[in-house]
Amino acid sequence: RDQELIRRATASREQGSYEQRFLLPDKSIGYYYSTFQGSYDEHGTLVSLMGTISDITDRKRIEERLKEIDKAKTEFVSLVSHQLRTPLTAIKWHAEMLRAGDAGALNAEQKKYIDKLYIGNQRIIKLVNTLLDVSRLEVGTFVIEPEPTDIVMLAESVVDEQAPSIAQKKIAFTFS
Repeated sequence: RDQELIRRATASREQGSYEQRFLLPDKSIGYYYSTFQGSYDEHGTLVSLMGTISDITDRKRIEERLKEIDKAKTEFVSLVSHQLRTPLTAIKWHAEMLRAGDAGALNAEQKKYIDKLYIGNQRIIKLVNTLLDVSRLEVGTFVIEPEPTDIVMLAESVVDEQAPSIAQKKIAFTFS
């Protein structure tokens, strides 16, 4: 293979380069990177071939290890995100039931705390969903499906979500 690459590079008079794997004495795989350039006389005949060979085994091993670490990180994020979704969904359902009065009427103070719990839980669910999306992006399975969105309704939902925080901080806020 080396001779064929050199032959093609010298025939085209371009600098050539390639990366090659080789077996080390301890039976592990090593890597080298070669570059070469021909020197020609006035008739275009190859007179000499100069080049370098660099051992890139350590660099390649580091790259492979980084790929393994990145894959493990992606799998970890995906696993943790999925594990978090189950209890968060249960909290959401119970908070919704309490808000709807399914477990009896709530006084104003209890309703305020349940609303805060519900809103905080929704934020965490969104964060977990974002982590899952990042994981899907890294794996290449993330799909964007554009859909029409009512921007006014979206803005109202953001304002509603932030209403307890706005009230707690006594911020003068108007929405129109």
